[in-house]
Amino acid sequence: MSLYQFIKDGFDRDVIVYDTDSNGRLTKRLICLLIGFAQLRGIKPEKMFIDTSQISEIMVFLPYMECWPDVSDGKTYTIFGIPVEFVVGLDCTSGEGKVYLDFYKNMGGQLMHSRNSLIVLASKDKAILGCY
Repeated sequence: MSLYQFIKDGFDRDVIVYDTDSNGRLTKRLICLLIGFAQLRGIKPEKMFIDTSQISEIMVFLPYMECWPDVSDGKTYTIFGIPVEFVVGLDCTSGEGKVYLDFYKNMGGQLMHSRNSLIVLASKDKAILGCY
């Protein structure tokens, strides 16, 4: 499935996971909440989609990542054993546009106040959305 299809699937589930204390930042707690919610729903996470603008935030709370991810190097990065695909367009601060965020909003999705970014946790054919 494409990222658009995962976002639509997550939207259709009508559930958004968020960290109330995130202050608009991606947090380790939000990722843990997403994984926990997926497990409660019987969804086995196989991939996580995170905006490239959040790489610096990830480096703050996951110091075991030895180097800054270079999205052009083709290397697979994992967070808590889940492969991460870094994309542009899930965050309102993305310099190159916010295509996936706009797609979500055009479907009628409303982000909670001051939540401007999505994270997508996907299995083979299901997804859960988180916002921060």
